[in-house]
Amino acid sequence: MANRINIINKHYLQIVNFFLLSGKSYIQLPKELRNSSKGLINIKNKDNECFRWCRIRYLSQQEVHPERIKKFDKEYINKLDYSNIAFPVKSMITIR
Repeated sequence: MANRINIINKHYLQIVNFFLLSGKSYIQLPKELRNSSKGLINIKNKDNECFRWCRIRYLSQQEVHPERIKKFDKEYINKLDYSNIAFPVKSMITIR
């Protein structure tokens, strides 16, 4: 036996507009968010490839100055295939 809805007493619909962000170059965080112990690491890069640098930081965790791009990161990045990714990375979410 299938479930049925006999009556709907109220219906609520909330519509929210928002703008999708895309990953770009370094933007300084507000002072209260600058502490990496809060789980945010804002990589200091001068290009539009922050997605790549954040992924590198995730794959090679750093205790000292995790916000800095190090020589090891630049070497490690060449081992990963980004050939089908256009930078800056755009959100893949579409809103209609």
